[in-house]
Amino acid sequence: MKPGLDLPDLGATEAFGIRLGQWASAGEVFALVGDIGAGKTSLTRGIAVGLAVGNPRGVTSPTFALWQIHAGPLTLHHFDWYRLSGLDEVVGLGVDEVLGVDGVCVIEWPNRAMEAVPVDAVWIELKVVLDGAIANRRLAFISDNARTRSCSRAVLGG
Repeated sequence: MKPGLDLPDLGATEAFGIRLGQWASAGEVFALVGDIGAGKTSLTRGIAVGLAVGNPRGVTSPTFALWQIHAGPLTLHHFDWYRLSGLDEVVGLGVDEVLGVDGVCVIEWPNRAMEAVPVDAVWIELKVVLDGAIANRRLAFISDNARTRSCSRAVLGG
């Protein structure tokens, strides 16, 4: 499954994240893959706005913190597994207590410990696409499960 869309800038990436946040329900897990600078944190900031967390501008890359918690009607758990070396380190964070259970979880770099990601997670790939001197982003849903199909239909239409 690869329905997706072009996002001309980080503002559009954040705006799409707002739609994801408005769609999300308790227990939702978004697994975000893409190179550094592809817009994963901007997408997460949009999700925070859509979830009505208290301070969505406070959503920054948790690369060194590994896990940030943002309070709102649904808690946003923002993970960054970039610096982790595998499943043991991810499990050591205690993520099993919240992934797919509490609030909405967003995981940047989930490929570092794919075994820890719930099977019904919505996997989203962000890529930077160069068009001459202009860098755009391409977002695609890359998992094929019922949650991803539901999300894709709801936020992309069709």
